Amino acid sequence: MEKIIEKTLKSGSKFIFQKNSNFPSFSLFVLVPSGSIFETEDTNGYSHFIEHLVFKGTDRRNSLDIPREIEGIGGDMNAFTGSEFTGFYIRARDKHFDRASDVLFDILFNASFPEVEIEREKNVVIQEILSLEDSPDELSIVELKKAMWSGSPFSFEVIGKDSVIKNATRDKLINFYRSFYTPEKIIISVYGNLEFDKVKSILEEKIDKKSKNSRFNSSPKAPEFKKGISVKWKDTKQVHISIGFPFPSVVSPDYYSSLLYTVILGGGMSSRLYSKIREELGLVYSIYTFTLSYKDTGAGVIYFATSKENVGKVVNEIKVILTRITKEGVKKDEIERGKEYLIGNSLLKLESSLSRSERNAVSYHRRGYVEVFDEVIKKLQSVTYDEIMMEAEKVNFDNVSFGICGDINYDEFKRLL
Repeated sequence: MEKIIEKTLKSGSKFIFQKNSNFPSFSLFVLVPSGSIFETEDTNGYSHFIEHLVFKGTDRRNSLDIPREIEGIGGDMNAFTGSEFTGFYIRARDKHFDRASDVLFDILFNASFPEVEIEREKNVVIQEILSLEDSPDELSIVELKKAMWSGSPFSFEVIGKDSVIKNATRDKLINFYRSFYTPEKIIISVYGNLEFDKVKSILEEKIDKKSKNSRFNSSPKAPEFKKGISVKWKDTKQVHISIGFPFPSVVSPDYYSSLLYTVILGGGMSSRLYSKIREELGLVYSIYTFTLSYKDTGAGVIYFATSKENVGKVVNEIKVILTRITKEGVKKDEIERGKEYLIGNSLLKLESSLSRSERNAVSYHRRGYVEVFDEVIKKLQSVTYDEIMMEAEKVNFDNVSFGICGDINYDEFKRLL
């Protein structure tokens, strides 16, 4: 793989460059450290709302000019908001980097927040919030965050609350925007068929000075994991349940051994949970594990959905499987299969230029440097049986939280434990 170059621009922006000569295109990804963990009860949803609003115009371009200009060069431009950051990206032919980057940095630093656009976009975001109510699987995760991280912004939903969005004013939004959208806080990642010196020169021109209004935004304190049960009753055919347990942050030395344990437990169709509860017992259609991974904390999650009468059976089988792993251990072939599963999946995610540029930026944001893929492979391959078992012993029903959505109430579920 091509060498990764890390530099700091005159503006204070962090710049990561990786050349790819195999295709005449590029991906430009910009990470803004604005996400739900930096919000309060009164601003929950602002990061996501602002991600929408910066596309609504600048002093130089209106809301129609922005997509028209990018599409006019055959490019693709979009954004997303997460808990830790907001990401913006443009993909286009290599010869259009100057023009494409001009559009992106214009909306990032010169958004005008027209009052009429704010009011119109409020309705769009509220519809987005309402759509979450039709997704019981996602709602179980919402409830899980409330249970295990209550009292912390890590429990906030990225999409926000409709009451906060309805009451947002232009002044409040601009104040929040100016706290995060400053040159010295962003990370710029470029991957493609470009020359480093030329790209650096263009970026220095587009972002020619540091902000005069920059403020320091400290990361929130990592939340202490809490045991609990949070239930959202909903008239559904199935009960959706997310079981959370403590998990190391992405920068922890234990991260990869914990990740490997969760794969053995519920990653793929050969995992313990799937092969027993889905294939052998036929109690669920879907059951799997995933992680909520952050720079400062994390959580492992077991998700499943089943009919109400099967909830107790599934929960009991999960208990049995967790206990069996701690008592009997894991098999050598499970460890090798888990390592190959993680390495293969990680590699497949790097097939696109966008995923490369995004990965480099996120890695730098979390670690202060880009963790190259060869380093990831080395860490995964070095995980031992004993390290996996140390993580397995930490996961038991004495220290888990439950997020539930479906036709079951708190007392009914509590009796099943």
